[in-house]
Amino acid sequence: PQTLIKGNTFIKPKIAERYEAPAANGQWKVLDNLPVCLTTIDDTTVEVIWNKMTSGQFILQWSNGLQLETKTIVVESLY
Repeated sequence: PQTLIKGNTFIKPKIAERYEAPAANGQWKVLDNLPVCLTTIDDTTVEVIWNKMTSGQFILQWSNGLQLETKTIVVESLY
């Protein structure tokens, strides 16, 4: 499915990636309890780090009350 969240679908463990929302003043979160660190950069940008050395995947969600966007992120092995 299409998403308005801009950023890489495939990432590596322990390496920060940035994602951009379609509008300002929203909230970012990760669905499920997974080893992901989210750091807000500004009104539309979040930095994401997968904190394990193993591969996996998670769903990044952004919402501003009127709009809800999700993006599946796949964490590839370092090797």
